[in-house]
Amino acid sequence: MKRLIHFILTFLHERLTGVKPPPGFIATMATLSLVLGIGTIFYTYQEGWSYLNSFYFSVVTLATVGYGDLYPTTSASKLFTVAYIFIGVGLGFVIFSTLARSFIDGRDRRIKTLEKLLGTPKKKSD
Repeated sequence: MKRLIHFILTFLHERLTGVKPPPGFIATMATLSLVLGIGTIFYTYQEGWSYLNSFYFSVVTLATVGYGDLYPTTSASKLFTVAYIFIGVGLGFVIFSTLARSFIDGRDRRIKTLEKLLGTPKKKSD
């Protein structure tokens, strides 16, 4: 199962960005899945919401959308949500910055490939 997930994430990353995922990217995505799972289970048992509503709230919270249709009502849930937001926003920043770097690397790789194919002369330094 671990190999299958690794293959799928690597395949998607390469198709999306044009480069192999950097070290740690797969682990970061696994951490995101774990954080979403923990949030879903916590809200299901603490707030009494269904798994679907708990998962929905977890995603909306980590994405910092905050529609307001669901919200924590207990003190424990409110404290958990504060920590959950800080962890989720930090994790989201790591994921998006890694993807941005990969997009730039992929673009640079495509430019170099085109320059080789077209035989573009290199600039001379003064």
